Amino acid sequence: MEVLVKVLAKCDAIRAPQRDVRTPLWAGAYVAQRDLPTSGIPWGSSLADLPPGDPDVPRVLKKFCDDGLLIRVARGTVRTLGVLATPWGDAVGRAACGLPGRDDGLQWLKDLAAAENGPHVLLDPTGRKWVPEVVLAGATPAEWHTIGSAPLLVEEELFLAAAVSGWAESRADFDRHMFYSVAPAGRKAIATLGDVGRPTKVEEDPGHRDLYYRTFAAARNDLRHIDHGGEIGPCPLPVSHGNVETKQ
Repeated sequence: MEVLVKVLAKCDAIRAPQRDVRTPLWAGAYVAQRDLPTSGIPWGSSLADLPPGDPDVPRVLKKFCDDGLLIRVARGTVRTLGVLATPWGDAVGRAACGLPGRDDGLQWLKDLAAAENGPHVLLDPTGRKWVPEVVLAGATPAEWHTIGSAPLLVEEELFLAAAVSGWAESRADFDRHMFYSVAPAGRKAIATLGDVGRPTKVEEDPGHRDLYYRTFAAARNDLRHIDHGGEIGPCPLPVSHGNVETKQ
């Protein structure tokens, strides 16, 4: 289970909302997110919790793949191996860590879509709708500086449960405020999916949750040092919370 938890945490660190527009993390996370579907998370002895060169490293990966928890992906032109969690593996890993699951992500997505019709939605220059995180947390943009971080962290974890399926996207402004938007795949999911369920025989383990957060933090730090080849990342949303007052 530890292998699955680490893969989940490393992927979530890449998909997680990035607030640091002015730091290398912004571009590093963008490049890592762009490459994740085809590169995956590098597979090796450290991920398998085995000594370097241990002959059991391939066997461990085969077991996870045979169990339907991980899949192998190629990593570019270099003959190295990457891995990603399958939808079932992601669900098992989140359940083991006590994190919101795919069913929670789908409900959050429906709430996000409903909030697009509220008074605080932002329209970007392309006409796409972005909902302030504080609105999803039950507050208003005027309360951004007083709401505290805990409710916003809940929204981030729910976002990740949806983002793993490509259902939602996040974007920050220069004030480090986060906004969320329903992706095309998310609109299709809302229209076509019913009860997605969750694993019922996986017990939550505080040790797995602790491992998840430690791995997540280390992976986020690593994103600051990615060679992004001059890529500057996506344009931040060109507003602060003071401009998000009424729907256009």
